[in-house]
Amino acid sequence: MRHQKKEKFGSIRLLQIKRDVFFRKILFINLIFTCTVVMFAMSCAVYQSIQIADQNITSVISSVSYMIANDSEVKEALSAGSKMKPEVQKKLDQITEDTEYIDIITVADQNSIRLYHPQKDSIGKKFSGGDERRFTKEKTAYVTTAKGTLGKQRRAFTQVLDKEGAPVGFVMVSSLVSNIYDQYLSVLVTFIPMTLAILLGAVLLSGFIAYEIRKSLLGHNPSEFVRLFLQKKEIFDALEEGILAIDKEGIIFFVNRAGAQIYHQEPENLQGRPIAEVIPSCRLGRVLQSKEAEYNREIRIFEENILCDRIPMYEKGVITGALCIYRNKTEMTKLAEELTGVKHIMEALRSNMHEFKNHLHIILGMIQLGESNLAEQYISDLNMDSMMLSTVVKCIENKTLAALVYGKIGQAREQGITMSIEQGSYLPVRNSYLSTNQLVTILGNLLQNAIDATAGKETAAEIVLFVSCDEKHLKIAVDDTGCGILPENMDKICNRGFSTKGTDRGIGMNLVRGIVQDHGGTLIFDSEPGEGTSVVVEMRS
Repeated sequence: MRHQKKEKFGSIRLLQIKRDVFFRKILFINLIFTCTVVMFAMSCAVYQSIQIADQNITSVISSVSYMIANDSEVKEALSAGSKMKPEVQKKLDQITEDTEYIDIITVADQNSIRLYHPQKDSIGKKFSGGDERRFTKEKTAYVTTAKGTLGKQRRAFTQVLDKEGAPVGFVMVSSLVSNIYDQYLSVLVTFIPMTLAILLGAVLLSGFIAYEIRKSLLGHNPSEFVRLFLQKKEIFDALEEGILAIDKEGIIFFVNRAGAQIYHQEPENLQGRPIAEVIPSCRLGRVLQSKEAEYNREIRIFEENILCDRIPMYEKGVITGALCIYRNKTEMTKLAEELTGVKHIMEALRSNMHEFKNHLHIILGMIQLGESNLAEQYISDLNMDSMMLSTVVKCIENKTLAALVYGKIGQAREQGITMSIEQGSYLPVRNSYLSTNQLVTILGNLLQNAIDATAGKETAAEIVLFVSCDEKHLKIAVDDTGCGILPENMDKICNRGFSTKGTDRGIGMNLVRGIVQDHGGTLIFDSEPGEGTSVVVEMRS
């Protein structure tokens, strides 16, 4: 017991792990997708911010360069070829110190000799970089990136013109590339907390979505849910009972194959349609209004007597639809008769009564004709039947089975068939193998099939029954000299619904096979078309 509990717990745990793996996959995929979208969006935002910062830097250095180049004192110094006045140098120092993005300001003459530089020891020296001679008549300002005295820089050049418009020098305002990269980094750092906050929200949202998916699927993953749905559909379609369900609007949302066949329809032709339109006689909508179940109501559909149960369906105390279960009353009655053996017992009693009436009529006729001696002889001959009855009762102690066999003997005699019990046959009142009802089903079907197969045969119409029961085994054998079984029918003889004797047959041998299989026995057929058939049922302890 403990081992079974462990196995059960292990299987449940394994199923739980599988489901958790699936939902972890959902969470992971959702996270990857969300993070990718967030990172892409944030990357675009960072790139856009860096572009704006870059444009701002270029705009600032270009504007300051233009402003200084048009300063009158700067123009005057360059035109005169003299040094910058101290107050001009101080003003330029202040601009360098106070203006964002500006690291270097250089003023040089036409020979590229510096008149001003933040590093005073560079004043009077030649401008370095080689990018200062790109002016033309049309282009008096431009921006480049080059390496100068203090490192790589982004430079904004503006040509200085005197009063006559002749070039007398240039102004270069630059921002160190290293400082520009620092600006980029500051933009990036600004977005990091925002990105982390959005990612955290994405994680929480992904977890919530995965939880809602799991909740909506009742803890099953979609593939398992589909498999369960298909399995249930197969199970419902395999049922002999018809099932039909409607929603609270009276629309058919489910019908199995048996339910559709009752109305001579296909399931797909009924689903999704109003029940009042396609099956007005069903009266299932009445249950939606009354909210009360109706059981074992008999209705007639296409000349068939049908028993149906109409049941309301509820969800959280609210009616959501109704369900109808159909059962073919005629088929149920036939099956009940076969299972209990009532059919065979009734046939046996009917045969005995019919034969008894025939004997009485014959004796009465002889007496009325004055043939008393002949009547006496006839009654003496009937003693042979009494001996046959005595033999049956002696071999078969179970009175129900004895009555069945004796009735079948009479039925066979009426059709000109000789039925006998083989010497050595014996069946006690009770046995440990099969119940009386099960034996009635087996004997009744085997003997009736033998009579049907032998009836109409002109010569050697004979049926022999052998039955034996002891502690080791139970054996029933029925041999006949009838028409036999065709080879192509041998594998189908026990299939439900298969019969060579017309419609509404094909139940008996299917029940016989079911009883034998359920009790671990064997059912053997040996037949030759035109010669006869031997059927043996055997159970072993």
